[in-house]
Parts: sequence; C-alpha cells; structure tokens
Amino acid sequence: SGSGKSSLLYLLVGLRRPSQGTIVFAGVDVSALGDSSKLRYDSFGFVFQQHFLIPYMTVQENIAISHGRIQPEDITVMLNHLKLQGYEKKRPYQLSGGERQRVAIGRALAKAPAIVFADEPTASLDKATAKTVFDLLRSHTQDSILVVATHDMALLRGDERVLSFENGRIVERSH
Repeated sequence: SGSGKSSLLYLLVGLRRPSQGTIVFAGVDVSALGDSSKLRYDSFGFVFQQHFLIPYMTVQENIAISHGRIQPEDITVMLNHLKLQGYEKKRPYQLSGGERQRVAIGRALAKAPAIVFADEPTASLDKATAKTVFDLLRSHTQDSILVVATHDMALLRGDERVLSFENGRIVERSH
C-alpha cells in the first residue's frame, strides 16, 4: 500500500499528468491528452478499485455507456462471458460486490481496447470471486495488453511480467 501502483496506472492511462517526462502510446503523448481524448477512449479500458457504475442505469446501460455503438446482442454475449446472463435490466444496488465488479469489467472490455488497466480489481472480493474476476480479465485480454495493480500475487500464473514497487520505486522485476 502506498507504493505508487495506482498512481502509475493513472499516469499510464492519462488520468494524471506526470510532474516531468512524457508517456507515449502509439506515437502520442498520453500525458498531454485532454479529458475527452479519442485515443484514450478507443484504446484504453480501465477497471477501478471501486466499480463506479451509474446507479440509475441498468447493467446493460452501464456496459453500453463505454461504447456508444455496441449492439444489445453483443452485450448479451458479454454478460454470458461474465456469468451475468439475465442481469440486463438489474441496477447496481441489486447486485453483489462481485457482480458489480464483473459489470465494471464488461464496461472496460466492451470496446475491445488495446490495453486494459485494472487497479486492484479484486480487492474487495472473496477468493473464489477474485479468481473468477481475474480469469475473466485474463481471458478477455488475450489479444490485447492487461496491466494490473494488485496485492494478490496468488492470482498470477507465473507467465506474467511482474514489477514490484516499494516507496514509489521498482524494486524487483520478474518474468
């Protein structure tokens, strides 16, 4: 805690500006992008520690909001993958914490981004649900990049590139 994992993710996605230097993706300085950047919108998916679902919207609407052109049948397929079939019309207050987090993941994945950033996506979940959520993230990002900040090293398979942080510095790298 407090080592800079979340701050690094926020910098990489352009939600925070670096105090010095630049962050470049696809030849574009991410740190100079405005809040309504098309590159960020089209290329990045973000799963926050808190789900940040819109409470008055249904599950279907919360997923669709990340991608204005997604079709209802595509959302149905996404909900099946997320093990949330039949939840289309439910609102966030009708869902468990794990179900809310899976909807947040669906929202991040709906546009098939090049990179998915996940900030402690399993922090408030029991072990079984955490594994399900992490497996969903992993399986839906096979053709893209998944960057995860987590304390739970037990979720990793061993084939990931791992950077360990301490006091805002990388202290260990493993492959």
